[in-house]
Amino acid sequence: MAYATVSQLVSRKDVRKLGQLVRDNNTQATATELLSDQILSDALEDASAQIRSAALVAEKYQTGDLDQLAADSDAFLVRLTCDLAMGYLFSRRYMTEELPADVINAQQWLALLRLGERIFNVPANAKAGNVGLSFMTPFKRSVANLVADNGRFFVPRGQG
Repeated sequence: MAYATVSQLVSRKDVRKLGQLVRDNNTQATATELLSDQILSDALEDASAQIRSAALVAEKYQTGDLDQLAADSDAFLVRLTCDLAMGYLFSRRYMTEELPADVINAQQWLALLRLGERIFNVPANAKAGNVGLSFMTPFKRSVANLVADNGRFFVPRGQG
């Protein structure tokens, strides 16, 4: 399932550029033709798969979370999908020019998402990256049954 539709891609990107990128015969597809273009659909599917690959690292998100964001037409997810899809369309042409800034930014956001420095709008993950203070009290250490505290493995400190 793609996280953005072709019509969302067309509304966010230059139709003239899209029309040139999907045709291989030096012509340009019209806006109407783009709405049913298989190349655009494939690029959106590829971009969605790339997002899934990054978001599912270390089980930060579940597929259901992403599907729900897509069903809600989450603007960030749609924009990220469209920008990454443009990267696929440019690479399909084997263009030697540098990728547009929005494609590079999308790739950077995806890397930050994978690392957990940025998140999607999923309430359960909102506090996941917050650092908390925790330390081991003597009581916790006594019930933790650590190997280091076991006398038969290590001589008690100060002896030996």
